[in-house]
Amino acid sequence: MSQVHEHRTFGASQWMTALLYLQASDPSELSSGWLAYLIYRHGSCASSRLDPDQWFPVARDAARAREEAAEAIAVCAACPVRGECLEFALRHNSSFGGHGVWGGMVEADRRLLRLGWLDDSTAGPRLRASPAAGRTAAGAGNV
Repeated sequence: MSQVHEHRTFGASQWMTALLYLQASDPSELSSGWLAYLIYRHGSCASSRLDPDQWFPVARDAARAREEAAEAIAVCAACPVRGECLEFALRHNSSFGGHGVWGGMVEADRRLLRLGWLDDSTAGPRLRASPAAGRTAAGAGNV
């Protein structure tokens, strides 16, 4: 009986994804389809073992919502596609992107961020400059 060894190569679609990702200097330059692919493929949330309810705080107040979602926000803090996730949520705010934690931010924080985003449609620099940036996990999670 012979053993079959699976040999995986970097396929054409993976090369294309990598090239597109490296060429884009800002998530706003990517289509929603590519953003979704990157988030679902590389997002830390995809492999997180958090209870799904932790991603959806019920509090309306931003500080309380951050507190409720602190563990989810902590997962986002080290996510390699955090900016892409936030961009995706801002684009799809009227549907699924308006609920839960996206890009390390709760709905109330994204609502404020979205006002400026609508002016120039660039999430990356705004993510770093948001009022919620820099919070510690103990104080409601890094965002």
